[in-house]
Amino acid sequence: MPINDYPAMVNAILSLLIVLAISFYRRGDANHRPYISWLAWLVVVIYGNVPIRYLVGLYHHTHWAIVLVNLIVCVTVFRVRGNLARIVDLRI
Repeated sequence: MPINDYPAMVNAILSLLIVLAISFYRRGDANHRPYISWLAWLVVVIYGNVPIRYLVGLYHHTHWAIVLVNLIVCVTVFRVRGNLARIVDLRI
C-alpha cells in the first residue's frame, strides 16, 4: 500500500465513499427498475475495485484529473443519497 502516493490514496477513499453511498441506498416505496439495479451493481463493482486494489498494493498511481472526476461523482452520488435513478433518469 503506497502511502506516499496521495492521488491514489485520495482516489481510493473517494471510490470507497461512492461504493458505500450506493450500497446503503434504501429504495423505500420507489418502483424497482432492473436497469437501474444493474447500473448500481456495475458502478459498485467498478468503484469497489479501486480501494481493494489499493489495500493489496496493486493500485500504484493515478492522476489528479481522475481524482477530480471521482470527487465530482462522489459529490453527485451523495447529493442524490445513493439513488442512481435520479442521476440517469430520462423521464421528465
